[in-house]
Amino acid sequence: MLSPSGDAANLNASPWKTLRLLNMYRLALAVLFIAVILIAGPKVLGQHDPFLFVAINALYFFFLLAFGVSGQYRWPALGLQVYAQALIDIVAITLLMHASGGIGSGLGVLMIAAVAAASVLAPGRAALGVAALAALTLLGAEVHADLFGNYRATSYTQTGLLGASLFATAWLTVALSRRARMSEALAVRRGIDLANLAELNGLIVNRMQSGIIVVDDTSEIRLMNSAARALLGCATDEYPRGLKELSYPLYRLFLQWLPAHETNPAPQKLEHDHAATLQARFSRVGARREDRGVVIYVDDTAEINRQIQETKLASLSRLTASIAHEIRNPLGAISHAAQLLGESPGLDRADQRMVDMIRDQSKRMNAVIHDVLRLYRREQPHADVIRVTAHLDVTDRGPGIDPELRAQLFEPFVTSSTQGTGLGLFMARELCHANGGELSYTPGAGGGSTFRIQFPLSMSGQTPRTGIGALDREIRADSGAVSGTHARTAADHKAAAPPTSIARARSARSLT
Repeated sequence: MLSPSGDAANLNASPWKTLRLLNMYRLALAVLFIAVILIAGPKVLGQHDPFLFVAINALYFFFLLAFGVSGQYRWPALGLQVYAQALIDIVAITLLMHASGGIGSGLGVLMIAAVAAASVLAPGRAALGVAALAALTLLGAEVHADLFGNYRATSYTQTGLLGASLFATAWLTVALSRRARMSEALAVRRGIDLANLAELNGLIVNRMQSGIIVVDDTSEIRLMNSAARALLGCATDEYPRGLKELSYPLYRLFLQWLPAHETNPAPQKLEHDHAATLQARFSRVGARREDRGVVIYVDDTAEINRQIQETKLASLSRLTASIAHEIRNPLGAISHAAQLLGESPGLDRADQRMVDMIRDQSKRMNAVIHDVLRLYRREQPHADVIRVTAHLDVTDRGPGIDPELRAQLFEPFVTSSTQGTGLGLFMARELCHANGGELSYTPGAGGGSTFRIQFPLSMSGQTPRTGIGALDREIRADSGAVSGTHARTAADHKAAAPPTSIARARSARSLT
């Protein structure tokens, strides 16, 4: 961001610039006087002493040249140059007035300009001091002319009025210059704040994950962040100035939205050449009508859907762990009861088949629960660095997948077969996500299906995003709880009654 130090230097350079402008004014005035005396002679100026008039002008001109060089190198200090130039002005103008006939020549007006020039750069008291020195010099010259009879007539009244004008000029110039400096400093500070705010705004906009495009009513692009360039396929920071050249589908949506001027319209699907999963939203900005623009938000629906899917999977994992825990408790009791019934020697073959059926179905249910929980237990992949840009396509020529199932194709327990569990594609996609890849489905043009595994561009020790360590602990806890329940219950029953009576009681209760 911008720092105040840089603009403080600009403020410090401003008085030097003013001093150079005043010096140029003095040089132009000296050249004008020399030209007048050379062209018109002493008829207009220098009537009393033409030689003194020309000599003073020449010396004044060379002094001003020296001041111009010193001002360019900023040496000596600014204050010293201001006071020296003010003194030279007072002496030169007084002598020019003397050479032209005194206060009646009209050159006293130049003294007002000299005092005003000094008051612009000098502090308040110093400016009044310059005005006092100029007034005393004029009064001294008038007294000298009156005593030695240099002129036909003298005017103390006119000299006094000119002196009062010098004081008024100094006071007014100091007040105005002080206010001008304050306004300039305030403008510089406001400029710094605006520049910092603009830089901060640009940084925030460029860091946003959503694509941001700002256009006017003529669809000319005013601002576009890096996310929008990436989504719309702009390879470099250079982008077209018009929205139509950038993306014609987006331009068409903009023209459709423009007459409505809706503040928060619903997102509209954007069919772009580089990505088919984009959506655009439009919003008005700006208080004044002539400065109003339109902000276009471009988002990738695939990324939004992925985040929604991760949230759903996280909720599903917690629900699955809770359900598995609640199911395994009665399942353990059922399995144990079947074990006790199987140990009874009085069971006939039909009852034994029933007991075996209970055992098999209990094992199957326990295996299903275990497999479901394992879906969410992710092991840390081998930390390595790979860089690939390839993808793997698995294609068949079968009848394809029913269009009604494509939207839920990768969700768990979705299947079109009575023999399947609906977990195969779900597990495949989760394994791809765990390793930084992506699994997608594309129907074939003439039938069949294509599943594409998009490998990550780079992966270094990546931790799976959707793995939940609590489920791993849940699996181990439930497995240990079922085994421990079997052991404890068997020991308690064997200690309380003979196995034969227990088996008979369990068998009778089951048949009943």
